[in-house]
Amino acid sequence: MAIADLEEPAKLPLTLEQLAYTMALMANLSVTPESALDEVVSKGWLAETTLSDIEDSQELKVGEVFSLVRDLMEFYVGKVYS
Repeated sequence: MAIADLEEPAKLPLTLEQLAYTMALMANLSVTPESALDEVVSKGWLAETTLSDIEDSQELKVGEVFSLVRDLMEFYVGKVYS
């Protein structure tokens, strides 16, 4: 589970690294929290433009999370949400 090692995860901001780790685990990739972002980016699941628009990777905003999940859905599932 992606949040198993986090103490009180509901009280923590969502980071880009944590979101990438969660995505990777959902896709059954063998990654660590530290390697997950590089892995999902190398697979093309997250657009560079989306990543460059993130203001603070240590505390994602709702709109940034939507954009990242949208990228994943577009690439991995073939669905586009706007």
